[in-house]
Amino acid sequence: MDYRLKANVYGYSDLMLQELSPYLLDGTIDPKSMLKEDTVILKTIMDGQGYYDGIDIAPGDVIRLKVLKAADLPEEALRFEGPEDWYQEKEFTVSAVVSRSLGKNDNYIGDSTDTVGVIMTNQQMSDDFGIDGYDSIGIALTKGADHHKVSDEVRAVTQDIPNCLVKDYAGL
Repeated sequence: MDYRLKANVYGYSDLMLQELSPYLLDGTIDPKSMLKEDTVILKTIMDGQGYYDGIDIAPGDVIRLKVLKAADLPEEALRFEGPEDWYQEKEFTVSAVVSRSLGKNDNYIGDSTDTVGVIMTNQQMSDDFGIDGYDSIGIALTKGADHHKVSDEVRAVTQDIPNCLVKDYAGL
């Protein structure tokens, strides 16, 4: 069978990949193995009853990603309305299935809790798709810290960084 879903594609550092462990539904999360075997993690969705079995993809299954060849393509490319030479496709084997991703970003498709996602290492993003020069920072607050104050301070430090998005998920 051949199904197509729009999905977010994330590149994670080894530490971020390890932080996915509490959300592991099936398979294993091993950054070194992912890089060596060119495998990915599927972030699945929950149905209205609280189950994660709505998408029948499991560790060992192969998925095919279709992504832009370049970041400077017109907006219709994001809707896959352009000529085929705007895109590239690559197959990956799924190594794990998780219930959530760590990052949220308004540039992604929908909310990260209700969309499918593909998670790979930052190195795979660079090697497979030529995407690098970006990063995510996660801040773990100590007990009793004022997350509003920390968030304001982070925004102040990053306000002049182009394309930098700061989101505070401490209240989630």
